[in-house]
Amino acid sequence: MTERPGPAAIKSAERSIDRPGALARRYGNQAGSGAYDLFVPSGSGHGPRPLVVMLHGCSQTARDFAIGTRMDRLAEEQGVIVAYPDQPRSANMIKSWNWFRDSDQHRGRGEPSILAGLTQRIMEDFDVDPARVYVAGLSSGGAAAAVMAKAYPDIYAAVSIHSGLASGAAGSMAAALSTMRRGAVRQPLRTAHPVPTIVFHGDRDTTVAPRQSSPWSKSLRLFELNYRTIRLTSGPSGEKQPQSRPPGCG
Repeated sequence: MTERPGPAAIKSAERSIDRPGALARRYGNQAGSGAYDLFVPSGSGHGPRPLVVMLHGCSQTARDFAIGTRMDRLAEEQGVIVAYPDQPRSANMIKSWNWFRDSDQHRGRGEPSILAGLTQRIMEDFDVDPARVYVAGLSSGGAAAAVMAKAYPDIYAAVSIHSGLASGAAGSMAAALSTMRRGAVRQPLRTAHPVPTIVFHGDRDTTVAPRQSSPWSKSLRLFELNYRTIRLTSGPSGEKQPQSRPPGCG
């Protein structure tokens, strides 16, 4: 059952910012509060719109992520509402989502509670299709997106993780650094309702070890879900060519 923000939720503050179609908003509840940018495509559209929650990486801002991904432009073309939560330095000095802390890995607690609450607030304030609400993230944002998909499968229909880590891969800052370099030791956290997941990870990543992809394969096998690995290799003219490979192949 979907949780509502509750009586402690802080009403969103809203103002226009210097990106066409974008608003600066804020959401808070008993776990804390957070600012986020919200892109709303122009036009009335045709019925309820999809919503994508985009979680930035370390040292980035919501604005950096929006500009770097060009997501606003794609969202305008496709009629998608996009939320860009911003992690303040007061929560983490390098603006990383705290995916590695036990208090920020579970439903109804910490950062997951705030991110889920702002998602629900957007769904209340705008014409959003509840069957097409998604979460995506890069690096620490990818790890946080994995946490959100596990904690709130009733809200998010699918998750996209770029250079991230599996939910529950670490339980402390020290464990997080080791996991990023050497791979996860802990088993991925189980969920009764896994959501469709797409994972992107470069095999030359020097920040988050590419072997982080193996916990995803293990997790998918654990739930007996169908999956495949797509590897990109350089073609004759230098362009990237997709190749399907069985999981575990080099």
